[in-house]
Amino acid sequence: MRLVHDGLPQSGDDRLLAGAVGPVLPSLLCDAAIEVTPGWPMELREVTAETGGDALRRGELDAVLTHLPLRGPGLDVLPLPALEVVLAGPPRTQRARVACLDGAPFQRADAQLRAPSLALLTSLSERLALVAWLPKVCVPASWVVLEEGKPVEASLWTREYPSSAPAHLLTLRARLAARLRGAP
Repeated sequence: MRLVHDGLPQSGDDRLLAGAVGPVLPSLLCDAAIEVTPGWPMELREVTAETGGDALRRGELDAVLTHLPLRGPGLDVLPLPALEVVLAGPPRTQRARVACLDGAPFQRADAQLRAPSLALLTSLSERLALVAWLPKVCVPASWVVLEEGKPVEASLWTREYPSSAPAHLLTLRARLAARLRGAP
């Protein structure tokens, strides 16, 4: 996924270059970034833990939202609340058939269907009357939660800064934390 948002002309550091790992986190990052940096030029990329960490160290990204550990020199972590993972589905959906995302940590052994994206997972679940294994923060409002699973760690990684991360990255972290806690 690559979203480029052209807001006001780029001036100084008033821009955001960020990445997210996996099928769920890019949409969460996108929503939070637009709220935190309205009008800023931004580039949001889907990355792996390895490519995201390397891009942070090279200064090509300001932050990476991940559920995987990034290690090594030149990186700082801004912890976030864990992603609650649940089994959920449209009302009156039977639990007989399960769908999940195709990728750790959102896979489930008893799933009969694996979808490569969150949008496809929710669409197929609704059309085929399946229950889905997905982060609670991504469950459509009309769905019913049937089972809770083990939470998945989440964190926002930045490159090292001499004193602390810039204010917009700290605000981005706060917005992501609120969203993961269930705030609108």
